[in-house]
Amino acid sequence: MNLHVPFLLFASSFLVVSAEIGSEVGGNGTAIEVRDFDVSRFVQQLLLTSDMVLSTGQRLSIRIDELENFVPSEDIQEGFPYYMAGYDDENRPIWVIEFGKWDLRSVIEQGQKKVDQFDMHVYAGIYRLYKSIIASTAPDGGAVSDFSIIIDFEGLKFRQIAHVSTAAHLITLFRIFNELLVRHLHLAMLINMNYIAERMLNMVRPVLGSAAEKMVIFGSNREKWLPALLRAFPRDQMPEWYGGTKNFLPLQVHG
Repeated sequence: MNLHVPFLLFASSFLVVSAEIGSEVGGNGTAIEVRDFDVSRFVQQLLLTSDMVLSTGQRLSIRIDELENFVPSEDIQEGFPYYMAGYDDENRPIWVIEFGKWDLRSVIEQGQKKVDQFDMHVYAGIYRLYKSIIASTAPDGGAVSDFSIIIDFEGLKFRQIAHVSTAAHLITLFRIFNELLVRHLHLAMLINMNYIAERMLNMVRPVLGSAAEKMVIFGSNREKWLPALLRAFPRDQMPEWYGGTKNFLPLQVHG
């Protein structure tokens, strides 16, 4: 099958969705407004108060104990894994997302209740990420203010993202967490990028803003991305499949 034709059709739909999300909320209430959402303030407030209101087109109250104790449903937990591998040489947290396994379309197609569960999984992940930054201390005793991330696209398939509602939700999440990436991302290593992942990244790149400059992109050739990964991160902080040690254990596992 020629992937170019369906992907061009998907891309045009994706751009339409992007334009809708970027607009202000109108009388029909169909667009999603996230311009005033500040993830830094979101987490800071969560650490200081028992609850707050998060607005992403709807009002959603999230209490800190809900994030602390959140346990996703089994399908969300198994289908959307991420973990904290360890720390780099400057004690920045290193997080890993196995994005190739993230079939967001299957969630979208199950309806709003399942989407809400997925979103809570994401919010809890961002909360944990911020907590890992706050809990870290630089080698010189100063504060740590950023993090690094490995995003593994191995196994990503066309159907997982070639869906307008899925694309809309992805863009919304990227826009919501743009502040996090711009302010606190030190390095993002994107590995096992296939044709689908590359096209998806190109379409969301405008939403990423300056955070895109902190991304290093590799295809599926392990001989190319593995040396770069081990130059960026200590070997004893990496799982064996990323060139790390056999006795590696992640510090946190969610999924």
